[in-house]
This record gives sequence, structure tokens and C-alpha cells, in this order.
Amino acid sequence: MRAKFIYESLKNIYFIFEDKIGVYSYIDEYTGNTLYGDVYKNPENLNIFKDSVRGISDLKGNLYIMSNSKLIHKRLLDFLNRRGIVTNAIWNRTNYSYDNILTWQRKGDENTMYLGESYINSDINNIKGFNEMFNKVKEKNKNINFIKISISNDRRIY
Repeated sequence: MRAKFIYESLKNIYFIFEDKIGVYSYIDEYTGNTLYGDVYKNPENLNIFKDSVRGISDLKGNLYIMSNSKLIHKRLLDFLNRRGIVTNAIWNRTNYSYDNILTWQRKGDENTMYLGESYINSDINNIKGFNEMFNKVKEKNKNINFIKISISNDRRIY
């Protein structure tokens, strides 16, 4: 009976980490401290993540999340770019957002991702391919709620 319990426990631990695709490290230029973050692709839900973690979704609807909430979207994009996973993200100065990806951020302990802070003053209808990318990430990650509002525009208090 004990061996079965250990086996089941290890099986569950493996399940939690099966979508981890790597670890990112970044040396903060102001403090000199090294920050680390695990990167996940299409997690089943957001239960293992802390408040304010950031994510990026690509043209195919894949959602990538960095576990360290102190690391910004740019750091996650650097990781994905170096790995050849997302190489076509282009900063659009007109819309103050990236082309070909959407940025996300979690608020509170909900199983919900809001659009990133950079969308606060953006007209999402003018972002090329926005609705298609939004629909694809929702379809591929059905257990996570996605909100078409910038996290900076959400006024609910936690």
C-alpha cells in the first residue's frame, strides 16, 4: 500500500511539470541579483502560479507563462526568441503593443489572464489579427479564462 501511495504522488508531481519547457535566468542590471523563472507552455490551469505572473500567446494559440512575477513580458519573449519558439514578435509603436503575439497577466488567484498593461490605451480592434489570436488562445487553453481588458483597466479590488 505504501509503495502505491509514493508512486501516485510522483505521478502527480510529474503531471504538474509536464508542460515546463525551460528555466530563464536574468541578471538585474540595477541590483546585480539573478532572477529565475520557470517557463510553461499551455498549462492545464493557473493553480501553481502566483499573482501577477505574465504570459505570451502566439499565432497558433500557445500560451507561455513565466513563473516569476518579477520578470516582465520582454524577458519571457527573450527566452522564447532564443529558443526559436516565437521569432516574429515585432513592437508596434502605433498601437503600443506587439504584432503577432498577445501579452497576458494574471490578477489575484483567479484562473484568469487579462491583457497586459501595454494594452491600457490600445484600441484592440486596430491590432492586426487580434481577434484571431484571442480566439485561438481561448480554444487551445479552454480551462483558463481570457479577458479582453488590460489588467490596468480592471478596477476590481482583491
